[in-house]
Amino acid sequence: MGLLDRALRLKSGAGSRQRPGLRARAALLRTNTVSSGDSGRGLLYRASLFRDEKKKDIPTIEAAPVAGEDIKAIRDALERKVLDLTNLFEISKEIHGTLNQETLLSTLLFSAMGQMGVQKIAVCVRQAGDGFSLAAQKGLDTVAAEEISFPLPGTLAGCFADSDQPVETEALAGRLDQNELEALRKAAAVLVTPLINKENLVAVLLLGERYDGTPFGGDDKEFLATLASMAAISMENVRLYSRLDEKLHQLAALYEISKAVNSSKVRDQVLHLVGETLWTGFGLRLGALYLLEEHGFRLSRTYGFATASASQKLLPADHTEFSAVLTMGEAADFPDFGTRASLNSLFQENVSRDFQSMLLVPLLAAGRQVGILAVFALEGRGRRAFRKEEKELFSIIASQIAPPVLIAGFSERK
Repeated sequence: MGLLDRALRLKSGAGSRQRPGLRARAALLRTNTVSSGDSGRGLLYRASLFRDEKKKDIPTIEAAPVAGEDIKAIRDALERKVLDLTNLFEISKEIHGTLNQETLLSTLLFSAMGQMGVQKIAVCVRQAGDGFSLAAQKGLDTVAAEEISFPLPGTLAGCFADSDQPVETEALAGRLDQNELEALRKAAAVLVTPLINKENLVAVLLLGERYDGTPFGGDDKEFLATLASMAAISMENVRLYSRLDEKLHQLAALYEISKAVNSSKVRDQVLHLVGETLWTGFGLRLGALYLLEEHGFRLSRTYGFATASASQKLLPADHTEFSAVLTMGEAADFPDFGTRASLNSLFQENVSRDFQSMLLVPLLAAGRQVGILAVFALEGRGRRAFRKEEKELFSIIASQIAPPVLIAGFSERK
């Protein structure tokens, strides 16, 4: 029997031969009251009877009689539970039925708005290494997205290190950094709900005041905690699907780059094809290609800026970082390039200030050292060190680039 069917049966009292409905249970409470006024069956005791209907001999224990208002409150609470469960069931079908994060977050916001009766709501999603940034909102169009963000690690994230329950902003105020508290106030948030998956905080849902001004009760928080748990699982599914889709895209791009660079033996054309494929297929926005010659590393191509911006076009063969990367044969990242005199002097400041980091990838082919692929910035990526998978990806790209570049160099010398 489906959840909706069971809800209807509970509400109508149907199926009484197996289990009495809500109205029938309320009637049973009334008829079981002892006339003496000094004794009767307590609510907790009677609730246990409903959970175990096999008991036939019901002993009488002393307790206060149950008022009609109490029975109505119990019935209303149970009917609300049924309604909440029904709503959650319908919402879960929408949330789990998409692999698009934008659609997922939109469903989450509209569901919470409708159920809680709020006008302003927002969700901040965890970004790779960059904390939590605003991903979707309703009713906050006048607030700049960058004003609603939270660092990681940060005081807000720390508040939910061991709790998955919604908390009022007022209760968090004494534990938050002033900047994070100000971000909550700009979002008009009075309640913060964490979205946690596998003990990892993946997002925070920020709810503003209700239309009627009433506070959020225990049932509201329980509903939001359940909704947040479902959304967190779906966000992980979206992330895994996105990574798979990204991998497939990268494989297709790798095939294209291999086909393109091997289609010519003219080195200039090969280098142009390399840059074009890196730009369109892998989101390279700032980069450079150095080829190893007799006198050192010569800057052969720049991507995303003019070659004239380079302060040095020929680096010595024993350049500290470049020679070390070629000798190791592994990609190395230098997020501290700004403090390294041998790296921060390579390009003019008006160019290097846009570098996210400096990833140096060795070009090796047939046991020969061909050069260095330098990656400075990728599309849609903040200023941070390159991740392991990014290093691996560009190492594969370099392995596809190096052989045709080496062959084109041989052809030119002939």
